[in-house]
Amino acid sequence: MTLSLPPLPSQAFWVCWAVTSLNALVSAGYATAGVLSQHDSNVYTQYAASRSFALVIVILSLGRFRSPPALLALAAVMTLIQLGDAVIGFQIHDTTKSLGPLGLAVLTVIAAVFLQRSSRHALP
Repeated sequence: MTLSLPPLPSQAFWVCWAVTSLNALVSAGYATAGVLSQHDSNVYTQYAASRSFALVIVILSLGRFRSPPALLALAAVMTLIQLGDAVIGFQIHDTTKSLGPLGLAVLTVIAAVFLQRSSRHALP
């Protein structure tokens, strides 16, 4: 019995996967920094970190499962997370914490649109 892999995805899939993975890894990195910088353990920061790590695992595993619809859904989730982070950055008047997440959100949307358009063209 041999295991067969799903068909090889397009270049657009890998571009979107890389951007979405970068997005999740950056988010998890900030969550880790938040947990490590807490002298007294903040449970809300730990909750945020656990969700960030779960998203990283799921998004990175998509490289194995190669599901464009699942990747598009997770790209949308990561876009919303980064947009939320950008709003928080604007509220605290921190340019880096505003424009960084906003840039990642825009980049993720561009990659997702690229994947969506290439998937539509690949249909028979």
